[in-house]
Amino acid sequence: MVRIIALFWWILPAFGASNAALIASVAGTATTNRLIKVSSLDWLAEGAVLRTGEKSKALVILLNGRRFELGANARATIGPTQLRNTSGSVREMVPLPPMPRAAPLDGTADAVAAVRFRGATNIQELCPREGMAALPASARLSFHQVEGATAYQVVLEGEDGNPVVQQQTSSTEISVPPLKPASHYSWRVRALGQAGVIAEDQANFVTLSKEQVQARQAFANAIGRNLALLAEIDFNSGLVREALDGFRAALKIKPEEPEMRRALAQIESALAGK
Repeated sequence: MVRIIALFWWILPAFGASNAALIASVAGTATTNRLIKVSSLDWLAEGAVLRTGEKSKALVILLNGRRFELGANARATIGPTQLRNTSGSVREMVPLPPMPRAAPLDGTADAVAAVRFRGATNIQELCPREGMAALPASARLSFHQVEGATAYQVVLEGEDGNPVVQQQTSSTEISVPPLKPASHYSWRVRALGQAGVIAEDQANFVTLSKEQVQARQAFANAIGRNLALLAEIDFNSGLVREALDGFRAALKIKPEEPEMRRALAQIESALAGK
């Protein structure tokens, strides 16, 4: 399954100029340019030509929320706001709200000011990682357990440099108070052992604006119990925490779904820096 991952600073943005549509479902076979097979939860670039095989159908959602179902042996070119050059059975479905988007870091936030301890290694699986996004009302900080650590120092700072969270804990997941919408935050964690600081890491992230939160909620309400679809949208909006939770919940309902398993594995691998 071809996937365009959107963790803003280290992989291509999800809503870059090329991405125009998401395949919501495929029954049978579907291919795009050069007969590349595509599956549900794949993104399509503007200008891609989508084709369905015999006894097949595919449901495509454009960024503006318009939905189209291609029946057997149908063809359509992905446009920015609609399908073009269609042939065969192509029908428009009831539209959804526009897909929610999250703005990437714009470089205005300074990194956490911290002196790095000599000999300290990086802590793995920070979430939010650099350039990710968070929901302002339900943000959490988490990281991988460090062998030999007896405690962790966690500091979360706002754009003004004032600490929002500053604590020492034995937990690898920290709940934080409600954050300001549409704001930049920086956080760092240090693992403490018998020799002092044995590992550390830091990251910047953004919170969604009120409008972005409302857009996400409207989209979620419209698709109902389609947890995997919302998880894919969250992942490609930088909401990796929500994407992880969404795919894990979806797999409990459909544990043998290969597309969801691949999606979850790719997110976990990305968080681990692999």
